[in-house]
Amino acid sequence: MTPDPRARSQTIQGVQTVLLALILGLCTFVAVALFVDPMQGDRDPELGTILLAVTGVLLTSNLPLAFFFRARGLRSAVQRREEVLQELGRGEMPPELARTTILAGALVEGAGLFGSVTFFLSRQGVALVAPVLAVLVLLFLLPTRERLAEGVRGAS
Repeated sequence: MTPDPRARSQTIQGVQTVLLALILGLCTFVAVALFVDPMQGDRDPELGTILLAVTGVLLTSNLPLAFFFRARGLRSAVQRREEVLQELGRGEMPPELARTTILAGALVEGAGLFGSVTFFLSRQGVALVAPVLAVLVLLFLLPTRERLAEGVRGAS
C-alpha cells in the first residue's frame, strides 16, 4: 500500500531536530569511546578485525541506501511539485521527504555508531572514520527550505 503523500506534513524544523539528535547521539558516544576504556588494554585482536570488516560492510551498504531513499523521496515529491513547493514555502516538510530523510539519517547513523562501538572495543583508530563520515553525511542530509525546494525543482 502506497502512503498518501497528502498526509499531514512535518515541519522542516522537526525533521532537522531528528537529524541533529542523531548527530548529537553519535558525537556523545564517540566522546565516551575516546575517554573511557572498558577493556583496560585487554583486547581481542581477532574480534577487532571482524568488527572493522563489519563496519566497512555497513558503510558501503548503508550510505548508498541512504542516498537511494533520499532520491526516492525527491522523485515522489516531484510528482506533486507545485503543492510541495507551497508546503516548503510554509516551512512544512512533505511526508514523503520527511520519511525518507529520517530513514536515510538512521541508516547513516547506524553505520557511524557501529564504527564508534568498534573503536570503543578495539581501539583501532581507523574505525573512527565511520562516525566522522556519518556526521558529514547527516549534515548534508539536514533539510533546509532552500535545499529542499532546489531538489524538488531540479529533480526529474
